[in-house]
Amino acid sequence: MARGTSNDERHGTTMETVTHRRWGARPATAAAVGALVALGIGAAVAIPGAMANANERTLTAPTALDGFSIETSAPGAVVGDEVTVTVKATAAADLYAYDLTLAYDSHLLKYVDDSATTDVSGATYATDHGGTLSIIHTKLGSSPAADGVVTLASVTFTGLASGDSMVEATDLVAVTSADSASTESTTTTDLASAPLSIGKLPAPVATSPARIAATARVGSVLTAKVPTWDQDGVATEYQWLVGGSAVARATSASYRPTVADYGKAVSVVVSGTKSDHVTGQSTSASVKVGKAVTSTSLVAGKKVVKAGKQVRVRVKVSATGAVPTGKVVVTLAGKRLHPAVTLKGGTATFTVTVKGKKGARHLVVAYSPSSAFTASTDSVKIRLK
Repeated sequence: MARGTSNDERHGTTMETVTHRRWGARPATAAAVGALVALGIGAAVAIPGAMANANERTLTAPTALDGFSIETSAPGAVVGDEVTVTVKATAAADLYAYDLTLAYDSHLLKYVDDSATTDVSGATYATDHGGTLSIIHTKLGSSPAADGVVTLASVTFTGLASGDSMVEATDLVAVTSADSASTESTTTTDLASAPLSIGKLPAPVATSPARIAATARVGSVLTAKVPTWDQDGVATEYQWLVGGSAVARATSASYRPTVADYGKAVSVVVSGTKSDHVTGQSTSASVKVGKAVTSTSLVAGKKVVKAGKQVRVRVKVSATGAVPTGKVVVTLAGKRLHPAVTLKGGTATFTVTVKGKKGARHLVVAYSPSSAFTASTDSVKIRLK
């Protein structure tokens, strides 16, 4: 192809082709070049490739060179909505044919086939390369060239996924009516760009609330019951709260209240997550944590002894999911033997001396709990011979 002239000639330089490198570039495809030739447009044009990562870009307000503008519709668009991008030349002069290239994020947007239009009479052709769109337009026959404000392209995209991106008019190869029979053209780069945000779809809504199964007690497992969501394919996440505050690492479907939770309100927040949707939430009614139920087990080393002999005694106080704390009080035949014995790890070991006449006596151990546990007792019969 013969050399075209670029807008850089204003600064004393001449370019054969313009390569746009903002998101990476690749040469024009053979089909695109062939279309240019068929339409009488003789300049070569570089077509940018799809952007590597739109999230690396800083979104700003739309920008454009003097003489160009860009607009996007549907500022509140969400996944699945259509968004129209319109690029205009605001001071066209004797415009007969052109090739406009748009760069967009193909992960977020999909070109709607045959949606490219212009208000300039003639023939319009669009070729989508999955990240770049080449829009070729030409007047037909002796049709007059376009002047003034001209819509170069109005293109519709469908939102594929949520995220922020940019749509850019990267290159314009323009041919005037005087040059339409030759190979002369003017290439302008970086015409205009605009931020484009695709929002998430509405959050799943709980049609029945989250709730907590089981009685709330220290050490007993509470289980979150998942709410019913108003749509399919919703994944769930959990966060347990005690006294209205989130508990660190308590993010499974179950929670075991600790001694520190006694007397406090426990609830669970169940979050419903779905790709490209806002996260939905349902919070259960709170339940008050009660005392752990204990059982006391007493084992005497001997159950038949002589008067005045010692008996070794072992006491174990148990509770589901928690280790009881507190003391045990020992009585023999209704009389307290010695000061209360402090539990260590839920157990206590001590000796008692059995005195008096022959016969049976009851040895009783009563668990005197801390506030988070219930009391419990056990006893054995010891016989003096």
